Amino acid sequence: MISPPDLQIWQDSVNGINDSGKTDLFKEEWSALLVLNESLSSGNFQSDESRMSFTTINECFSMHRNNPALQAHLKNYIDLCFKYGAKLQRLDTPQSSTEPVADPSNGEGTPQANESVALKKLDIKLLIAIILATLVLGMVVFFVIKSGILPGEQTTETGKFTQNFFEINIHDGAKYSDHIDYIKFMDKAYRYNDGKIKIKLSKVPAEKLEPVVSSNSIFKGVGSSDLKANYLLIPTISVFKNGKRAGEIVASNRDKINSNKDIAMMMIMYVDRNCKLKGSFSGIIVNCSLKKGWNRVFFSGSRQEINFKEMTSTQPNGLEWTVKMEELSMSN
Repeated sequence: MISPPDLQIWQDSVNGINDSGKTDLFKEEWSALLVLNESLSSGNFQSDESRMSFTTINECFSMHRNNPALQAHLKNYIDLCFKYGAKLQRLDTPQSSTEPVADPSNGEGTPQANESVALKKLDIKLLIAIILATLVLGMVVFFVIKSGILPGEQTTETGKFTQNFFEINIHDGAKYSDHIDYIKFMDKAYRYNDGKIKIKLSKVPAEKLEPVVSSNSIFKGVGSSDLKANYLLIPTISVFKNGKRAGEIVASNRDKINSNKDIAMMMIMYVDRNCKLKGSFSGIIVNCSLKKGWNRVFFSGSRQEINFKEMTSTQPNGLEWTVKMEELSMSN
């Protein structure tokens, strides 16, 4: 149970977050706070939902640098959750809102005493189960990748891409850092990190999918080897500054001036089952083999006409991630 002094800290933190975070908090953070409030009330942080909610609040902390009051209340809230949830993993949070957030990957910022307490309380049986599950999962992933069931890494130009994550590596990304706070993919926010971003991929809910074969589909005229296949197509990734959309990240070769080569662009597509797409829509010839889950699809066409003519699952050469800033474009 929460002690009376901590109960007051909890209440003050919740009230402060509600007052100062009305316009700044993401909807994922509000949902996470509801779960964590229940966990603090019951003292039970063992559920996956509690741990995932704590991770969400922790990861989004640094995105509120422009709201010191909100950061102060969030820090008190995070400290309280960490105190009563010994198995929770904490990122390093700043002591002052004026200090930059430390990179959680560098191992700094977590007090050694807290680590010691957490390790002492770790259930041995759970630890053994985690180790065994990790070994089995590693063997399965090795077999799956080696057998070609999952799409492998095709080139280093656009970074690694698997069913669990993909990487964005913008070669001149640092020059946009003052103009970008974070990016969003599937309603989840990620630090811009000078253009070096790793995005987690997960199953897409059915309500966000559309049927490939449908009179209302953008792929009208395209046939599918599985008529029940549903999809989600993501052309670009939005970037944000001060909570407002400021531009997008695109993987293409449009910035490479070479009139002898076609234009090409990569999009990210999710399908809920293996399928092959063939046909045409809006003058674009389609020939794609897609695996269940996340895929990269590639559009290409004439540079002179600035128009796509083909959609395939084979990656062309010369693609790279670039930033298109709306404000910067308007000022040029």
